[in-house]
Amino acid sequence: MSADEHHAADLRTLMRPRVSARTIASDLAWLRRTFPDQFLVNEQRQGRYRFTGLPPRLLSAPIDHMAEDELAGLIAARGMLRMPDNRPGAERAGDGYSGTLAHAVDRLIRRAGLDRAAADIAPDTISVSRFGAAPEPPQVFAELMLVIVCGDSVRFLYQGLHDAAAKPAHAYPLRLVFIKNEWFCFAWSAGRIKQYRLTRFVSGDGGPLIERVREAPANLPRPLPHAEIDRILATAFGATGSQHARDRRRFVLAVSDDAWRHLRDRVWGEQQRWDDQHPSFPPGWRRLTFVSTGLEEIKYWVAGLAANARAEEPEELVEWMKAQVGVMAGWYGSQTVGGGVDAQEKIPARHSASGVDSLGPHGRAR
Repeated sequence: MSADEHHAADLRTLMRPRVSARTIASDLAWLRRTFPDQFLVNEQRQGRYRFTGLPPRLLSAPIDHMAEDELAGLIAARGMLRMPDNRPGAERAGDGYSGTLAHAVDRLIRRAGLDRAAADIAPDTISVSRFGAAPEPPQVFAELMLVIVCGDSVRFLYQGLHDAAAKPAHAYPLRLVFIKNEWFCFAWSAGRIKQYRLTRFVSGDGGPLIERVREAPANLPRPLPHAEIDRILATAFGATGSQHARDRRRFVLAVSDDAWRHLRDRVWGEQQRWDDQHPSFPPGWRRLTFVSTGLEEIKYWVAGLAANARAEEPEELVEWMKAQVGVMAGWYGSQTVGGGVDAQEKIPARHSASGVDSLGPHGRAR
């Protein structure tokens, strides 16, 4: 019923093992009574029913209590999954938990009768900032999740980052992934895996954002390529990654002590290592090396470190940084400003280095 509209008699033929008409009638009555907002009756075709959204999960054992850390976990998840809302006191007002998953967690807390207990914890003890996150259009997440569960495809308009206008897409959604405060959909489209940012789904002429279709895109592989998505995420940088060996690069950065304090306890890519004791480094400077397929996003990350980091490999990154610095030098003039690298702290150029893996001299896989 989540996938399509059905008559009670149709449901009997679809059930395995077969069940009686009385059981079907009893189940339909329970669904209608328990989920009145999701159980729909076709007014023009009586006796045909549909259940909107994903079906409920029945609990095999009742939950008769909730530990304090379990409730705190739900509250934290609710905050992280809510739509960005910068109104002062949005969480305190209790109406700031919009968004499919945040609303679902909030509904679960209320159904459990723990809304007052939750109010004692959030937002005075636990609060989540969604600063800088872009909100996705309403219902896009819920519709894509339903499509993935039912194994259907979709058609939609997508506003690409570098496209002047939105373009139509036909895709088979595979997985929803939360990356850097936003949702992405990994899908099979145009003969390969693509990832779509949910915030860039747009409506054409006021129509629905997503059209659900049975026809799958051409050359959809079986089994579904979930292992390829795992490989993309394993070597990605933020939301940018690839499963192709040609996109792998070795990244080498010289970073100041100030930058190291922010970077040291994080994993930035595969085969990561820090070289702390290079004799020619200025005091406190270190060299960071890692492998990733996320060149495009790494460019802006390195640029954000400003004079606290110097790109050494790959060549594409070094040349891009030179171009950016040249443009900015024209904006600000050639005068020296405070912060970053001292004029006397010259970081020696990188000469030769032992290979991190089978990468070539510019970080490309051989």
